Amino acid sequence: MESKSSIVKLVVEKHAGFLLGLILLGLALVYFGAQNGSNLLIAVGGSLFGGGVSSFIAKLDGDEFQNKTLAIITESLDAKLISEESKIKKYRQKWHFYYRTSVEKRHQWRHVLWDFQEVKIIGQLTGVEQTVDLDGETVEYIMEGVVRDNRLVVFDKAKDSDEIAAVIVIPFMGDRFYKFHPGLQIHKTWDGGDSISPVLISKTPLSFCPQDGIIDETYETELDQLWKDNMLAQTDVFKDILN
Repeated sequence: MESKSSIVKLVVEKHAGFLLGLILLGLALVYFGAQNGSNLLIAVGGSLFGGGVSSFIAKLDGDEFQNKTLAIITESLDAKLISEESKIKKYRQKWHFYYRTSVEKRHQWRHVLWDFQEVKIIGQLTGVEQTVDLDGETVEYIMEGVVRDNRLVVFDKAKDSDEIAAVIVIPFMGDRFYKFHPGLQIHKTWDGGDSISPVLISKTPLSFCPQDGIIDETYETELDQLWKDNMLAQTDVFKDILN
């Protein structure tokens, strides 16, 4: 039986022309994208280049490398939310996300973990979130983020679901390096109603309250005040409404 290294060598030799063309095309797209300020060309070119190079070094059988490369290209072409790579690198990590919602006609705060560090497609900020629904089942959400200047917008939608996506806006994420950042979420509550609700995002868990799942009601007033104080400190928009 042929060894893995022999198979890889055979595959690379057989498709060397294709791979070389893929790499050169990727470099060309990145170059022209940078010259013309096109994030889409940069993203697609980077994916082509990365797919071509990785095919040389990956331990793959048969034509699997072609499927992997095509999958990378397809993902990049399907990406609707493209950001400048230099601006989204710092977001590719885990974040603690606190949000206010409604369950059985009662307001409550919840905590989940955002993970943006696993998926690394050039120009695209993609992550996963896991939460527990009212039946005690774990539900996975897919997140797509976009950065414009100092604004972070995240679309959060349950995987394989018809549920309407939530839209989270963190308006001062990019230029203010606080321990946490306030924002707003447009979403369906656990009661099924539409709501615009407060959210907080932080690199580390908030020290004064539990970090997993449903947050005890004894911390709700403090979370409400924390969001209100910081939102008011950074914008004039809500002052007349919240005061």
